[in-house]
Amino acid sequence: MSSANATHRILLLNFTDAEAEVLRRSKFNVELGFLGNLSAPETKISYWLPRPLYEYNISVYNSDFHAEEMRKLFPESKDTALNSALEPFQGFRTDPLIRIAFTGRVQRIQNLLFAGLPFLTLSDAHEGVSLLEDAEGNHVFAIEELTLLISSFSKNVKAPVGQYVRLPKDIYPLHHIPVIANRNGDQIAVYGSLYQAEHPPYIVLPQLKNNAAALRELLELIARLSPKLFPDRETREWYSGEEFAFLEEKQIDQEIAARIEATVQFVEAKRSEKEQAAKTFSFIKEHARM
Repeated sequence: MSSANATHRILLLNFTDAEAEVLRRSKFNVELGFLGNLSAPETKISYWLPRPLYEYNISVYNSDFHAEEMRKLFPESKDTALNSALEPFQGFRTDPLIRIAFTGRVQRIQNLLFAGLPFLTLSDAHEGVSLLEDAEGNHVFAIEELTLLISSFSKNVKAPVGQYVRLPKDIYPLHHIPVIANRNGDQIAVYGSLYQAEHPPYIVLPQLKNNAAALRELLELIARLSPKLFPDRETREWYSGEEFAFLEEKQIDQEIAARIEATVQFVEAKRSEKEQAAKTFSFIKEHARM
């Protein structure tokens, strides 16, 4: 965020004004927008945005909305070319730096392009899914506080679960962290992390009993993890900054950073070994095809 723009901006796509007010009362600067379904021909999309997507720090997309309610809220929405409307959503290293999505409503495309996450695929959930649990696996680059918060949402998931989410192919340097799954291992709530980044690049949740309340908790946590994204918002975390840290705290931080750096180097070395092995033994696969 440049010094010329010292106000954080959060875009809420397909939310109501009442939901936005929940966040405004917590001093979050939110604006409402609309991103509807694909229309025929399927290269067109109905949308309305107060400003370009790249002027927001955080975007939040809700896939489950009432079309009539959105038409009343956004009477000036228009149809435009899909690629033109969503161009800033094509990469994940540009604003909005954090992209949050609530899945659930089946769309014509089976990925999260409308949330700025086209690399995450969606599939219809099994009928009657009711038992949810913490996803398996220990992740070196997990954000512990975020994992715990998302896990706590499992008791408030709105039934029935509509969709599963998946990262079909690793994308360096993203680390995909599943948090809530069903007993079959299908992922329902996930987030991403980046090495040495204070905030997650994406968070994906199912429909909850109160999306706005959960979103407020998420934003409060993100504001604590990455206060630089909210330069105009007062927090009580000023005393936890590095300039106020004790020597012991700094030493522990240095030890953690060193361990993470060693892990990254190990992962990179193993990735190179894997690629080299694939090249070395590729002739075996070729021979097997003959």
